[in-house]
Amino acid sequence: MADMKQYTIGWIGAGRMGYSMAKRLLDAGCDVSIYNRTRSKAEPLIEYGGKVVDTPQDLGDRDIVFTMVSASNDLISVVFGENGLLTGEHTPKLLIECSSVSEEASAQVRSRAADMGVDMLASPVSGNAKVGKAGKLTIVTSGPRPAFDMAEPYLEAIGRGVTYVGEDELAAQSVGINLTAVKVTAMTAGGFIAGIGGALYAHTATYVDHLTFTVLLATFAIAYPILGGLSSVFGTLVAVVFIQGVLVEGLRFLGDWRNIVFGLLIIAAMNLKPSGLFDARTARILKRAVGLEGRGRPGA
Repeated sequence: MADMKQYTIGWIGAGRMGYSMAKRLLDAGCDVSIYNRTRSKAEPLIEYGGKVVDTPQDLGDRDIVFTMVSASNDLISVVFGENGLLTGEHTPKLLIECSSVSEEASAQVRSRAADMGVDMLASPVSGNAKVGKAGKLTIVTSGPRPAFDMAEPYLEAIGRGVTYVGEDELAAQSVGINLTAVKVTAMTAGGFIAGIGGALYAHTATYVDHLTFTVLLATFAIAYPILGGLSSVFGTLVAVVFIQGVLVEGLRFLGDWRNIVFGLLIIAAMNLKPSGLFDARTARILKRAVGLEGRGRPGA
């Protein structure tokens, strides 16, 4: 279990969503200092062990600083504006941006922070304040891998589905490309082409009714990424083996009851493992088990 006091935490933005996220870190035992433009909105967190500061610059001595603000201009202001986070004598090791800001603003902050020796993770969250309070936010993170390893325990304290998509996202964003959308589109197009080819073959060369085949194909096409996850190609491959080897063949004795088992498994996976059964964390654990990845984290 991670030592949640290994790094000191700073938090900028205590609106409805930011407040619930910061509180989850406090509930997990983290040392958290909070800044909010309207100080009174952050002060209730003192009851849970939080410390409230007067300016973002006062968080410069924290190891990791999260930002959860309303707009792109707000992000630039709290980081580089008057008394901004990175305008003082001390700067944090890592900046984690959780807001839904423009790619241009995110890239600008990342570039200027990097020039100052500060790593940045883009970790936008999906969900509302109620979901955040329950710790069920979905978080997709891009940035340097060592920085993600450093931040992962804290991200997992905030949300249930934490997915690391690598550094390619950053390079793509720098030229205006949404790499996640491209990956999903490519997967969809590939599935469509494979589906058309398989359906034509099944209709012309076998006794499989093409309408039935289409329904099954659509179900499987949805199930593979849900069960395996999109963070790794191996997740989908594992899902294929699992569905075909266990659900289709291994449970053949159940007859049509297999469909019910199949549906229940998808529902369970979507609620319990929203990032897929074979998510980035699972992949990393397996790599470490076979000695393909080091165990070290960045030093304090």
